[in-house]
Amino acid sequence: MATQPSDKVKDLLAKNNLDVEQLIEKMNLAAVSLFGSGWVWLTLSGENNLEIKSCSNAGNPLTDNLTPIITIDV
Repeated sequence: MATQPSDKVKDLLAKNNLDVEQLIEKMNLAAVSLFGSGWVWLTLSGENNLEIKSCSNAGNPLTDNLTPIITIDV
């Protein structure tokens, strides 16, 4: 059973012209496009914009001043 995102996350998705299905599709595409091991992150910038960020190996979005929301371990 899939859990639905909070209202805050739904509002952020709407602000960024995305819905839950589009987010899942974009994150999955980023994950299968990542070569080797790494992570795909849904992040929040200081301007409250959502970004999908791929990082190899031990990389993470904190080094780019982004707030991680969810991740996929590849």
